[in-house]
Amino acid sequence: MPSVPESDKRGRRSRFADETRARVPGLRGRSDLEISGEAVIETVRARRPELGYRAALRAEALANVRRYALGRPGASRASVASPHS
Repeated sequence: MPSVPESDKRGRRSRFADETRARVPGLRGRSDLEISGEAVIETVRARRPELGYRAALRAEALANVRRYALGRPGASRASVASPHS
């Protein structure tokens, strides 16, 4: 299976980083690589403020499955393909 192109990985990372910088003003001006995974996870969790921490992350994960595995199966296979397969 093909691996995810580096440009797609950077795009995804940048999208999450942009959303995190918008939510946390103190991170503005920092590069994508300077933003912690914890800050990004909290940003993803904040998309579902009506849910608890775990439920919000679970809901976002399921939304990704619906969006990519069901809606774009080719993109889903590429995103989970290992270069060592």
